Amino acid sequence: MICVENVGNYFLMSPMEACHYVDQFKSSYVKFYFDIGNIMSTYSWPDHWINTLGDRIGRIHIKEYTRQVDDQGRRMRAQLADGDVNWLKVMEALRKNYKHVWLTTEQGSNRTPEELKDLSERFDRILNI
Repeated sequence: MICVENVGNYFLMSPMEACHYVDQFKSSYVKFYFDIGNIMSTYSWPDHWINTLGDRIGRIHIKEYTRQVDDQGRRMRAQLADGDVNWLKVMEALRKNYKHVWLTTEQGSNRTPEELKDLSERFDRILNI
């Protein structure tokens, strides 16, 4: 499967455009790689995209996003489940529309064992919403 991921380059600005883009290939092997944090950073609410894209979604990146900025106006980072993503709505939309079993966290590297344990617990909380 080839999955096209939404990244912060302003390509495919709406879920309808993303649907058209995937549909034009007329292949069940071309899907959308949906990144929850990236959608919030550049476009809109992830549950709206998930509900519109439906079975066009081939894979999911579970990532947090926050609108908070520091003293210099730089976007702050939020730990998974501590940001602005409405995980209840996202998980409802995923359960309704996403038929695959893979969910991948995209959280960066060089984590300590304690940080990985915390990440796993946060991920479990989201999955159990």
